[in-house]
Amino acid sequence: MNYWELRIKPRLAAVVNWIRYFAEKCRYMLFGCYWYARYGLAQNQVPSSLLWHEFKKYMKCMWTYVRRDFVLPQWKALLSSSFTLISDNVVQSDNECTPTVFVVVRNERERMQVFLDHYRKLGVRRFVVLDNGSDDGTLELMSKQKDTKVYQITEAFETCKKEGWIEKLLVLEGLDRWCIVVDSDELIDFVGSEIHTLQEMIHTAQSRGYKRLGGAMLDMYAKDGLFSQGESFIEALRFFDKDSYTVINTDSVYPLHNITVFGGPRDRLLGGKRSISKQAVFFYDKDSIYIRCHFMYPFMCTKDVPRWYVLRHYKFLKYDKEEYLRRAREKCFYNGSVEYQIVESLDSAMSFYYEGSQEYIDSSSLRCLPFIEDIQW
Repeated sequence: MNYWELRIKPRLAAVVNWIRYFAEKCRYMLFGCYWYARYGLAQNQVPSSLLWHEFKKYMKCMWTYVRRDFVLPQWKALLSSSFTLISDNVVQSDNECTPTVFVVVRNERERMQVFLDHYRKLGVRRFVVLDNGSDDGTLELMSKQKDTKVYQITEAFETCKKEGWIEKLLVLEGLDRWCIVVDSDELIDFVGSEIHTLQEMIHTAQSRGYKRLGGAMLDMYAKDGLFSQGESFIEALRFFDKDSYTVINTDSVYPLHNITVFGGPRDRLLGGKRSISKQAVFFYDKDSIYIRCHFMYPFMCTKDVPRWYVLRHYKFLKYDKEEYLRRAREKCFYNGSVEYQIVESLDSAMSFYYEGSQEYIDSSSLRCLPFIEDIQW
């Protein structure tokens, strides 16, 4: 082997790889700067000082996070989206442990009254809702609530856009507050929720130095049939899997968090490997970014958080069939709405129920789950 192949060629290849690596990062940074110049400097609902800080932290995130293809569309959506304020009936609280619930909705009237009642029972007194063009009375229902601030956006929905919309809502309404970001079909629950509030849970976390809390989605289903029947979906969908989960230490693969939970009835029946870990409860400060529902930026703050809650997930309501067909057709959800395309092909007579199903009686029913921890109040 000559000197060229032994010495020069490997060094030259290393330099070329470094240049490619640097150029790839700069490409996304330049696109980020372009969108800031096009929309951010022209007009935006975010105050200029906060927007400049958003720009700096997004550029830093694009430099350090390997999934820049997720980050850039969110940054674009944050800048280019325009919210219309519909109603503002919220009362500000000076208690730093009092959480604000954020939710993006579209045609969720049936779920939203149950949603509001549930979170109010857990002590929530402030909701921020972004309506994405509802035409079933959801917007009117939310506008009448006395503890709710309602925005509207009529742009076509895409999952990456939604993350940017949520980040914008957090900047406008959640800065230096404890926030809970959930979907309309997710009801947070924890062992002892009948006698303790979310404010108490957050106070316990804060007293121990935590600024984020981990949880997992818990798919709820009926004993007979895929979709709920009857008037009350809470009563109809009262079963969940107790033993179909895999809890993995993913620190070596994804240095974002130590534990990831996979599994549940959708994996069991529909196939695939879904991460059901979710970080819905967190203290949002000026250096945070709501990158994805599974974790937040800065990533190191996500490590070693306790897993105190589940999000009871009510996905298969009797009137959801048409909505899921629309999602499958428009391919606007994650991974081209592939999950909704699978659901579209299922027989409604199928059931998630099996020998490992557990009936939900009260919050103590959650103790059978391998990934939830009791809160030491």
